[in-house]
Amino acid sequence: ESSGILDSFSVVHVLAYTIIALQQIYLNIQWSPIYWQTAVLTVNSGSKTVDENGKQSTRDYGKTAKAIAGLREQGTNFATPLINTSTTDFTPDADNNRIIFALKGIRGMNDETVRKVIARRPYKNTEDFFDKVAPRTTKEIDEKASEHFSKLGIKVKKTSDEYVEVVKELKDGDNRLSKSQVVTLIKAGALREFGEDPMTSMQKFVRRNTVFKEKLNGQNLSSVIRLGLFDNEKYYKYKLIYQLRAELRKHKFDKENGINHTRVSELKDTLTQYFSPNVIHKQEGEYVYVFMEKFEKEYEKFDEEMKSVLATPEILQEYNIELLLEEWSSVAEGSVESWEMETIVFYSDKHELDYVDTELYNVTHLKQIPKEPVVESTYMYRGTQRENYKLFTIMGTVVDKNKDKDNFTIITPDGVITCKTYKGAFSHYDKQVKKDGKIVDKSWFTRGNRLMVRGYIKDDMFILKAPKDMHTLAKIEYVNRDNGKLSLSLEREY
Repeated sequence: ESSGILDSFSVVHVLAYTIIALQQIYLNIQWSPIYWQTAVLTVNSGSKTVDENGKQSTRDYGKTAKAIAGLREQGTNFATPLINTSTTDFTPDADNNRIIFALKGIRGMNDETVRKVIARRPYKNTEDFFDKVAPRTTKEIDEKASEHFSKLGIKVKKTSDEYVEVVKELKDGDNRLSKSQVVTLIKAGALREFGEDPMTSMQKFVRRNTVFKEKLNGQNLSSVIRLGLFDNEKYYKYKLIYQLRAELRKHKFDKENGINHTRVSELKDTLTQYFSPNVIHKQEGEYVYVFMEKFEKEYEKFDEEMKSVLATPEILQEYNIELLLEEWSSVAEGSVESWEMETIVFYSDKHELDYVDTELYNVTHLKQIPKEPVVESTYMYRGTQRENYKLFTIMGTVVDKNKDKDNFTIITPDGVITCKTYKGAFSHYDKQVKKDGKIVDKSWFTRGNRLMVRGYIKDDMFILKAPKDMHTLAKIEYVNRDNGKLSLSLEREY
């Protein structure tokens, strides 16, 4: 009798599995597999996970990286976020047989930002996107403010309260994205939809946000010095003289005696080289005392010379170029690959480490490493036979870490794997190093850091191990794309 019940139970299971199989066959026939793959990605990446309060959890980038890697091995194609097409979640694109990355999946993009992007669609091109959502430039704000008062028939100064209030409304009133959010969307590749690479889009944005000068005057001297235009041999004396005056004016001025003082340094040499002895009142130890009225009188000559230099077309052109470079370095350092890792934590095409000379560093591709340890030799330890495993070197970019389990996950050029080390080593590389109260070396397991590690694979995990007196881990500081060589750090900075 019990046997009959079990047989009936087995039949029910067979029928259930048969129905599920038929449903899957029907779905594959009626719908592109990309829909199923998108659902799998959404589940495996934890995109829809909610906590006990019903709040959606923060995206687990380690899970996302593994889920994407698993689908890629099955032949699934992926696209970066697309500004006119992406939704809050991963989007199936059956026409192009790919999954489009989610807008909400971009680091730093919250629900409100995504709503602003979607609400202003469609975007015709990069320039149209900037016009609709990017923060207004200083020039645009000035033009609109002037237009506002012109329509009212009022003339106001730019320093007036009325003008300042209108400028504030223009900056805040139309609920645009912030500069950093626009930069993030560019780095994530969202403007690829217009047929241009992120580097080109970024160049357009930086050019748009750089306010070029039409002429220079004395008020621009500090920025001229900051930008290094007086660092050459021809104009370097003007930099020293300007800095000398700035240093003197920082100190308390004794009006009764008409003197000032500053610490002796290279500034003393500047003072004696370019100014007459008449400006010096006296010297005491490390201080030099200066008659400021006499100093200012002699400074006028150099001030006129500097203004003449600023009036030249060459300096104006160089100034604007340096402004452009300064703006670029503030928002756009790195490569397209590093931008993707920074914003969407996956590489759409090439990996940052695809340019490394793997033979030079004896690096093995992840897929070529055996899935279980290979025994090379054995030895006796305290009466027990132990095994020495064959060791391999791999490299990848950190996407996640787990302090509780002493492991971290990396994306290699050909796959994703979790690496494990012992607790002491993990703590050593994970802690922040401070010097004089300032962080001089962040955790090596910070997302985006590139590492070279040595060890073997066991139970789908890369176990860090190295021969005696060798490092299991090194930080990749720089990749020379021309010759494939690396700049490596083997020790923490203390």
